[in-house]
Amino acid sequence: MIKNTTDEISKIFTIHDLELNKKGILSSKQRDEIYKSTLFEKKTFKLLSIIFFTSICVLTFLKLLNSFKLTTFGFIWVIIILALMITTPFLITYIYTHRTNKNNKVFAVNGNIKKFISNSDFDAVIKINNKRFIIADTIYNILEDDKIYTIYYTKTPFKESVLSWKKS
Repeated sequence: MIKNTTDEISKIFTIHDLELNKKGILSSKQRDEIYKSTLFEKKTFKLLSIIFFTSICVLTFLKLLNSFKLTTFGFIWVIIILALMITTPFLITYIYTHRTNKNNKVFAVNGNIKKFISNSDFDAVIKINNKRFIIADTIYNILEDDKIYTIYYTKTPFKESVLSWKKS
């Protein structure tokens, strides 16, 4: 278990980050981290990319074998439709995330922390005043169970992210 030291906490957030969070503002470092994780770290993005490129390879292979009775014009439309089906959700996510990150607010919740590991996903979870947060193992190991904390968090398109905390 990691000891609750200033050095370990400062790797996650700084005093400057905490002061901004208390005022309801994201620091630029936090904004960048949330933006990156929201757009590029999603498993669905990787999965859909694999499906898209596999589909294109299969369609190209079938076209080359002439076993797929599509004209060249029809083949181009199939590729365009596949591309739109794959890219539209990501464009919507990008626009929504970009707008959300411009106006992100920081919320605070204060109370007694309960720590546990989710049985279904093996995620590290904390619960405070009926709010659940999935957190990194590092944060899980730093926070103490059954202690009173103020947790500062923000809402992103896919989850609520813990930004910083203060032990009360």
